Amino acid sequence: PVPLEALTTRQDIYEMVSLNNGNTYYIDAVNGDDDSGDGTMPEKAWKTLARVHSILQSGDCVVMLSGDYGCFDFETPYSKTTVYMAAEGHTPVFTSIRLADNDSPNHTAGNPATAFKANLLFYGIKIIPSYVDPADSGNEGSGDPQYSGATASTYAKCTSGVYLKWFGSISFINCKMTPSDTYGASKKFLSGPAVSLVNSPDILIEGCDLDSFNSGIEYQGAPGLRVYYNYIHGVAGGMISNKDALSQDVVIEGNHLYNSNWALTDDYCPRQSEAYYYHGSFMSVRGCNTVIRNNIMHYGCNSSGVMLYDDADIPFNN
Repeated sequence: PVPLEALTTRQDIYEMVSLNNGNTYYIDAVNGDDDSGDGTMPEKAWKTLARVHSILQSGDCVVMLSGDYGCFDFETPYSKTTVYMAAEGHTPVFTSIRLADNDSPNHTAGNPATAFKANLLFYGIKIIPSYVDPADSGNEGSGDPQYSGATASTYAKCTSGVYLKWFGSISFINCKMTPSDTYGASKKFLSGPAVSLVNSPDILIEGCDLDSFNSGIEYQGAPGLRVYYNYIHGVAGGMISNKDALSQDVVIEGNHLYNSNWALTDDYCPRQSEAYYYHGSFMSVRGCNTVIRNNIMHYGCNSSGVMLYDDADIPFNN
C-alpha cells in the first residue's frame, strides 16, 4: 500500500455520513434528557447511549458532548460505517470499548474472516479505564508493591481501553486512551493493553494517543490492521505486538513510540522473572506482509527495537 496521504478530519467524517444518507443525533451525558429531548441538536440532546441506540441505523452519526458514557458494549453490526464522534471542543469519555463474542457457533477458529463486520468509527473519544486499588484486591501481597512473588495478573487492576474479539471493520481516530489518574505514576504496571485485538480484521487506529498502559497494541488474528501516526508512550512492555501468524497485510506507519523505560524497583512493577518482564519490544512482528514505515522509536525499550520472528516477512523502511 502507498503511504497515507493525510489524516482523517472531522469534515471527512461528515462528508462520509452525508454520502451514506445518514442522520446525525446528539447525546449529552450531563445535561441531556431522554424524555424531553429529540436528539436533533445539542440543545435537545438525549442523555444516554441506550436512547440513541433505540433509533440508530446504519450510516448514522452520534455526536457526543462531554461526560462519562460508561462502557461501550453495543454489539449490533451495521452495513454502513456508523459514527460516534466527539462534538467539537468536547471530551466524551468511555471507561472502555468492549465488543466480544464466543468462538462458537458464529465463527470458525483460525479464520478471522468469520468475524462480525461491525462497521463502526470512533472519533475524538477519550477512554479512561476505571481504577481499583491493588490493596483491596485480596491477592496475596497486593498491599505491598515490592512483594517478591508479584505477577502481572496480581496487579492488573483495569481492563484494556479497547478489547475486540470476533468484531472487525472498526476505526479509532484521534482518540486518547489512558488509565485513571488515580493510578498515579504506577498506572502502567496496573493495567492491561491499551488495545487488544483477537480475531478482529480490518481495524484502523489513526492519530490516537495511548499513554501509560502495561502494553500498547496487542493483536492476533487481525489481518488488514492499519496503525497510522499514533503516539504510544509510558508503556511497560511491548508497544505494538503481533501475537500470531494470522495477522497478514498489516501496515504500521508514522507512529511515535517512546518512553518505555522502567525498572524492577519501580512501585507495582511485577517481580516474577526479571528476564521475562524485561521482554518488551517497540514492535514485534510475526506472519507475513507487514509494512513498517517511517516510525520514530526512542527512549526505553528493554528488548529489541523491532523483533522479527522466524515467520516474519516484511518490507522495512524507517
